[in-house]
Amino acid sequence: MYLIYTKKTGILLNRKLYEAWQREKRPWHPNNRVISLNLEQITLIAVYQPVRGSENYEEELRGIHTEIERIIAITAPTKPLLIGGDFNSQIGRQTAAIQGTVGKFGLETTNTQGKVLKDWLAQNELCWINSFYHMHRRGTWFNRSHATWHEIDGFITRKKDRHTLIKGICNMEHSNHTDHNAIVVT
Repeated sequence: MYLIYTKKTGILLNRKLYEAWQREKRPWHPNNRVISLNLEQITLIAVYQPVRGSENYEEELRGIHTEIERIIAITAPTKPLLIGGDFNSQIGRQTAAIQGTVGKFGLETTNTQGKVLKDWLAQNELCWINSFYHMHRRGTWFNRSHATWHEIDGFITRKKDRHTLIKGICNMEHSNHTDHNAIVVT
């Protein structure tokens, strides 16, 4: 496995994808909180959103959304797009107001950051992949202070690509190297 990374986020590629990326000399767009790889068969974006209440939160969040929108704009509409990361946002189950953006699976509550993310997804014709698949364990981050799980990590794609791009999603076993549980899309 090969890790392409910046200070706060990264993309893990298997050998085949990494070698293809090197061979094709395709562009990558790094900044502190967003990284993207434009591979021949897919555009991958990794994101690390700030925690609400942190210094420059609003400014950084706008910058992240602007950067992702810029990458989407230069990605052909026929090319698959997969965005993954730590969104520091909890999105609950589907609401009728934004059908197709959020599915019927998820934790019960949506926090303030989750509402902002859901609205942004709807505006950009994107969907929260996690919510369309049943998972045995939903939590991706455990808050030790409150002893509660939160689903703040996940994947996003275009609404139109959800059925063809993603076959499933699952939680990986907890790692001692992080306080997050990894999730994998297939």
